Amino acid sequence: MKLLVASDDLLIRPMKIGSPIPSTQVGGPHPVDAGRRPPSRRRRSAAPETLMKLGYQQATIGFCVDLTSPNSEVIPIANLLVGEAEGRQVAGVALLVPEHLDPLTKAVLNDTHLLVRRYVDEAFMRRPPAAPLSDVLARVYHSLRNSMHVSAIGEPAEVQVTEIGQLGGTVVNLLYQGLVKALADAELVVVAQTPPPTIRPAKPMWTSPSSLDLPQSLVWEPPTSSASRVAAVG
Repeated sequence: MKLLVASDDLLIRPMKIGSPIPSTQVGGPHPVDAGRRPPSRRRRSAAPETLMKLGYQQATIGFCVDLTSPNSEVIPIANLLVGEAEGRQVAGVALLVPEHLDPLTKAVLNDTHLLVRRYVDEAFMRRPPAAPLSDVLARVYHSLRNSMHVSAIGEPAEVQVTEIGQLGGTVVNLLYQGLVKALADAELVVVAQTPPPTIRPAKPMWTSPSSLDLPQSLVWEPPTSSASRVAAVG
């Protein structure tokens, strides 16, 4: 079962339940009593939209410059986020390859987001329906065990999202903040790095199966597990 929806569907709002239904009258409408005031036609204010809750967990991906040295520097190069909101799964990677590395190493690290995405998708497909998000990060942790590895896993957290069209932008902002924090913990700073671009409200994230590519960032919807698909069909 695909969870993606078309952009037009995002504009549809459910009908409000509990609206007064006019009663059926026999013999025609009754005249309004002289002393009774006609009902007010003042329009009621619309109810506020219900906020979505995005539950997520992040992990830092580090790169060891020299595996042969026990004192080798470990540089945070990426931040990974996995989350769930309203039955949807979401994942994202923010990547920042240091400029001082040699060209060959930089060329390999520039594809980190593709490698991490493959491991994340495999982890989501094998994840039991009731398992926490940490199960996904644990599988990624055991998949990356060489010079590129998971150096830290954050605590589960939640954030409120106004609407589905802002989910992608929220994930990108969380990724950027997590990567900046990981660099700060390693006593590194982002030099001349501008914040990630914001997503315009007129362009929702969930409009097609294609991924949302931003400079040094990737946000996508991972596949569901076979057990979840069977439960949804049943």
